[in-house]
Amino acid sequence: ADLPSERWASVAKQLPEGSIIVALTSIVWRNAWKYGDPGFRYTHHDVGHQISSFAFSAAAQNMSVVLLDSLTDDEISGFVRADDPEDPVCLLAIFPSAATFPQDEWWRSVRIGNDFWKGLSLPQHHGAPVETYYGNPE
Repeated sequence: ADLPSERWASVAKQLPEGSIIVALTSIVWRNAWKYGDPGFRYTHHDVGHQISSFAFSAAAQNMSVVLLDSLTDDEISGFVRADDPEDPVCLLAIFPSAATFPQDEWWRSVRIGNDFWKGLSLPQHHGAPVETYYGNPE
């Protein structure tokens, strides 16, 4: 779906110029099933590795990566609209290292709101079938 231009403009003005947003998701249930209680921790450990990979790749291109840690789980979920069984975990802003910042510690005040897609159609894409993640029922 196309980004609602007015809503996206209100998000973009909170980010450094030239920013893109990357959403990271995880299938928490799969880790919990495989590893039990530590599965939740492993999920976030894996996301940390993904963030590091983005940071190293960005640095090689004279870019920077910041975790948008001011967003609530509801804001992230509403913005990402991930298919089940994926759970949205976080949003990253990737931007040129020389970009101008909207304010000091801008990443601590970014807001998207819970209604970014309100009134717009649902996405036409769908992720892989659940069987891809969990196998066929016996």
